[in-house]
Amino acid sequence: MNAYGMKYTVYTVLTTLLCIAAIAGTCRGNTAALHQSEETLSEESAQAVKGSLHRTRTLEMEELETLEGPPMSYWGQDGREYELSHWKIKKIPGCRLNRKMEKRVIYAGVEGAEGLPESITITEEETGVPAKGELSVRDTRVLREQWQEGFSVPVTFHSYGADEYEAGSLTISGENVLTNTDELAGELLSMMSLSPRDYRIHSIEWSGEPYMDASGQVCRQAMAKGDKLLRDYEITYEGEISWMKPVSYEMEMVYRPVVQHKGMVESEEALPVSKPAPTPVGETEKGLLWIRSGFIITVAASLMGILVGIVLLLILCERQRRERKRGRYLPRIKG
Repeated sequence: MNAYGMKYTVYTVLTTLLCIAAIAGTCRGNTAALHQSEETLSEESAQAVKGSLHRTRTLEMEELETLEGPPMSYWGQDGREYELSHWKIKKIPGCRLNRKMEKRVIYAGVEGAEGLPESITITEEETGVPAKGELSVRDTRVLREQWQEGFSVPVTFHSYGADEYEAGSLTISGENVLTNTDELAGELLSMMSLSPRDYRIHSIEWSGEPYMDASGQVCRQAMAKGDKLLRDYEITYEGEISWMKPVSYEMEMVYRPVVQHKGMVESEEALPVSKPAPTPVGETEKGLLWIRSGFIITVAASLMGILVGIVLLLILCERQRRERKRGRYLPRIKG
């Protein structure tokens, strides 16, 4: 074998070694990919367990005696199936509840001397339970106002001197009692604590003859007549009402998702002829990976055998070359 043949042989050996190294790297990469796929499936399963579904249902007292338990499975709004993990009955003690409330009330035909309520007591029904509370005035609004006839009020005058009478600080004579109405109206309203903005007096007349009261003083009764201003009010009351919430019971249920690995068939259509269950794609990929790995190992072993054969052939050729060279230089012995 010449020098060119030796170089070609060395090049072939190096190329074969590089191929074997590449095959080994491919095997390691496929194995790592398999482990990574298994870890991904495990993480997905853990996330599915974390996504548990919590449900609650309020129970009536009659249900407690015949309650058998919640359903074993449940389909969520996300279209996934959940299976019952655990459940329990929880007793919720009674408590006092409060809530804010406002109420509008219309008061019609209210005159100035009448007062409006500053607060009202209200009774409402909350979930079948009576609720009570006191509401206070928050806002007052006048809807309408108008003057109306029919205002009249009695005034008692006591005798004061000759043919003169007095009522409080007001003194009038018996002859001028009907002629001095305009002058006396304001004083009479002030004496009765009435506002001239709410009442108007048009006339004052005697309503009887003089008489003697229990103290022996001569008195005379008069009647003041006029108009009154009537208003319609809208009042908004605001406050809190409270009620006692009775004892209740609640069923707490925890459902966990039915874990299905990626690639598994989640649902099957009902067919008249039964079919064998499909093999999960994950398991098929594992089988194909093992087949590919076995094939690669077989090819690598074959290449290794070829390499060993080439090396042995080189050794044999080198030995024959040396023997021929040695025979060329040996002397020939003639008999």
